[in-house]
Amino acid sequence: MIQVKDFVADFIAAWNMLVDRPLPRIAGPLGAGKATSGGVLICFPLIGLVLGALTAWIASLAQACLSRFAGAFVFALLAGALFWFKDSGRGLAMLISYAAGRFSGMESSRALDEASPRMESSLGSPVVMMFSAVGIMAMLGMLFALFYRGAGAWFPAILAADAFVQARLCLLPTRRTGQPLLRTRGSREIGFLAAAGIVSALLMLVIFSRIAALGAMVIIWVWFWRELPESEEFKRGITPDWISLWGFWAAVLMLVCGMGLL
Repeated sequence: MIQVKDFVADFIAAWNMLVDRPLPRIAGPLGAGKATSGGVLICFPLIGLVLGALTAWIASLAQACLSRFAGAFVFALLAGALFWFKDSGRGLAMLISYAAGRFSGMESSRALDEASPRMESSLGSPVVMMFSAVGIMAMLGMLFALFYRGAGAWFPAILAADAFVQARLCLLPTRRTGQPLLRTRGSREIGFLAAAGIVSALLMLVIFSRIAALGAMVIIWVWFWRELPESEEFKRGITPDWISLWGFWAAVLMLVCGMGLL
């Protein structure tokens, strides 16, 4: 019972860091557990897998009751809504704002500093608004195609990558306090996150044993685990909004790679 209580506490703590809609407090013995940093790190990619699998399952019900087109339509709507509501659109707004800054000639560090987590601020010009609308429609179209062509099970990998990258960046010092958002007691607990990421990757590689899936996993591991945290922009610390940005960007890359599974 103690292990179950602690796992529930770890899951809730990880959920509340990933999703803006907090889980309700659980009454009784199951709600009396104590979260640990190692357990919370393990639960990050697990939450992504669970949310992605639930989305694909609901869309599969719609397909069984109606048609494949209806299932794909429901899948695209649910997946798009999940992308938006899990962080109130901050990841998307930050990506749009950062991309607009980079295309205007800003250096990466300045574009990050000036990126806005508010959508109304990110869509500051008609050109940015037009390209953003095209990008959003392209994402929804890729999600539709993913399910329609029978690869809806890739969506758990997309959300797991988002959560995995956010967990990795939560271990970096923040600019405001100089302390990470998630403090660990040593490298052993960081290894828990690495193990959870490896297990998630191997699971998806078993389901999709294709070069596109392998390439996506390599991108996540090489760039987001090793290269990005060591980049010059993060030398002075990181912000929570940056974590949302790079997590969302990892999800977008995984979605694009998923087109190679079709």
